[in-house]
Amino acid sequence: TELGENEWLKDIRFEGQKLNELVNKLVELSRMDEGEYYLEFKKFNLTDILKDIVSEFKYLTSNKNITITYDIEEEVEIFANEKQITKLIYILFDNASKYCDNNGEINCTLKVSKNIILSIENSYKDIEQTDLEKLFDRFYRSDSARQYAGGFGVGLSIAKEILDKNNGTIDIKSEKGKGTEVVITIPTRDN
Repeated sequence: TELGENEWLKDIRFEGQKLNELVNKLVELSRMDEGEYYLEFKKFNLTDILKDIVSEFKYLTSNKNITITYDIEEEVEIFANEKQITKLIYILFDNASKYCDNNGEINCTLKVSKNIILSIENSYKDIEQTDLEKLFDRFYRSDSARQYAGGFGVGLSIAKEILDKNNGTIDIKSEKGKGTEVVITIPTRDN
């Protein structure tokens, strides 16, 4: 307080906030690993949650001129933990927007057949061919993503843990020059 505002104090504050965020994410992962999570499963409307998140990310990505398109089936109900599924969708949209080209596109689809299938696809022409399974490893970042872009490399680990706890699966497909597609599959309650 005696020095007033300066660049060093701003940097220290910023790094402290980032460290706090990382610690909270690691604690969450640790609790999931140890089974200390009690999950309340209930039926809720996934369509409404997804539309709200799409709307929020349309605003958040406007500075990169990213176009978000969607094809969301109406009245899709899911039996899962609502808080965790919401967090999962935020993680996926956050990754899709961080690793999307300026003036790029994110496309989201939600369909129900035998299972509930959520797909989030983005355009990212500079994607490197990596071992896609490594993307779920904690702290893994591809060479092109190693520069700090606001994340720690634990988002997809948390996403995978959430899906494991909610009986779902995650699959990532990538093609250089086109982009990446993340596909989430969660069984309907009937299955």
